[in-house]
Amino acid sequence: KEVSEYADAAKNKTEIDRTAENNKSGVQLKGITVINPATKEEMPLWVSDFVIGHYGTGAVFADAHDSRDFDMAKIYDIPLKVSIYPADADEDTKKKIDQFEECFTGKGILCNSAQFDGMTSEEAMPAITEWLAESGFAKATVQYRLRDWLLSRQRYWGAPIPVVYDPEGNAHPVPEEHLPWTLPEDVEFKPEGFSPLAKSAELKARTEKIFGAGWTPEVDTMDTFVCSSFYTNRYLANNDQEQFVDPLIEEKWLPVDCYIGGAEHACMHLIYTRFVQMALADAGIVKNSEPYKKLIHQGIITNDGAKMSKSKGNVVSPDSFVEHYGSDVFRMYLMFMGPFTQGGDWSDTGINGIARFVKKIYTFFNSADNYSDEAASDETTKLLHQTIKKVTNDTDNLDFNTAISAMMILCNHIVGGKTINKDVVKSFLVMLAPYAPHLSEEVWQNGYGSTKSIFDESWPKYEEALTVENEVEIVIQINGKLRGRFAMPKTATKQEIEDTALANEVVKKYIEDNNQIKKTIVVPEKLVNFVI
Repeated sequence: KEVSEYADAAKNKTEIDRTAENNKSGVQLKGITVINPATKEEMPLWVSDFVIGHYGTGAVFADAHDSRDFDMAKIYDIPLKVSIYPADADEDTKKKIDQFEECFTGKGILCNSAQFDGMTSEEAMPAITEWLAESGFAKATVQYRLRDWLLSRQRYWGAPIPVVYDPEGNAHPVPEEHLPWTLPEDVEFKPEGFSPLAKSAELKARTEKIFGAGWTPEVDTMDTFVCSSFYTNRYLANNDQEQFVDPLIEEKWLPVDCYIGGAEHACMHLIYTRFVQMALADAGIVKNSEPYKKLIHQGIITNDGAKMSKSKGNVVSPDSFVEHYGSDVFRMYLMFMGPFTQGGDWSDTGINGIARFVKKIYTFFNSADNYSDEAASDETTKLLHQTIKKVTNDTDNLDFNTAISAMMILCNHIVGGKTINKDVVKSFLVMLAPYAPHLSEEVWQNGYGSTKSIFDESWPKYEEALTVENEVEIVIQINGKLRGRFAMPKTATKQEIEDTALANEVVKKYIEDNNQIKKTIVVPEKLVNFVI
């Protein structure tokens, strides 16, 4: 009964929900065990909704080195056996893996694997497969996952299919001299159970004029994915009627550096465009066989923890927020609310923090009267170079939320000073421009006083030496309890850290006589702990 109820509940989840990182649930089939054919050991049998039916046979051998299995095993205290260590693992690392403090998912050296102990992952995989086959337990096979692509649609938008039919109903491709085979414009869009093109007098007349009486056109149109599957090439060849894409331009711009789309795109548009690109490459029309270098899934924005949908009535319309706050505030809040690949939960009040940040920039930087030619302090210069480095790297890695956070820190520092150095603000505004383009452009022209667009400026550069912190904060503990902090050079020795801590007024309140100290623990760059 418990298993049946669990299975019924799982049916109401989507595959994306079932395989989500935070979804680890299951129920044991009590009284039923599975025999491991290799070791003859009995193993418990569990039903879990993150195991999906089209993966192999729909059953998996729970593995200490698979993060999903590992997480579930820890929740339900399911025994797992470690079978691989990192190649360079020390005893401490092995102990952590053995005690299930961490899940090792990489390649390494086998252990607890009988005759395969000591083999590398690369050596073991074919050897184990061969042994399984020889023992009659299994055989090697290749499994393909195919996805049908319905090319035609019974609708108007989409490219018309360049096929015509003779009076006997045989299909013929439209000859090249009559291409492009364009959409007719005399169509009715009333739903009548067939394509709108079927009632076009112009398309029928065009077909008979070219091919003869009794010939009829194909009235379905192609799926719009067809056009979008090769537009990365044609985008670079706008109005070029001679070449599909200029080879020199293709070499410069393609393949695209990054494809950003939801998880559903991986088995839809992405797979179609890769198929088309490979076909074009095989035909010698393009050089690159892959259209994109890498794929990144953007996260989902939820509302009160639930995915937004019209049926739930929890969809947030951006229009009212853009009208009230401006598009830059709305745009930056979406980037700031969480990591790009994870998304976040929408909050009507959370946007106010970004609004205050934008208002501060506009208030202090939008007037030339607030600027100064006075040189920036060493502290300001150091923070500027640290910010440039962080925003540069974070933007490259799509870590927009932490880049904005770094710019907030720099902004607060600049505004908190007596004067606003013009060169510092210039670098700040250029970094801000991709995040808040309208605000940056306006302040750039009104406050900074430039006559050209901020987007014609070069990205600021940083000096590595100015990004390194020379000092670190040392925590003072007495019997493991936090009692204070102090700054020390990163190069300070253990003795120097200990001596400085003992001279601290806070420590003197607790330790009147150094003879009270039973033990001193110093961790360079981090802490000093006195045991008394």
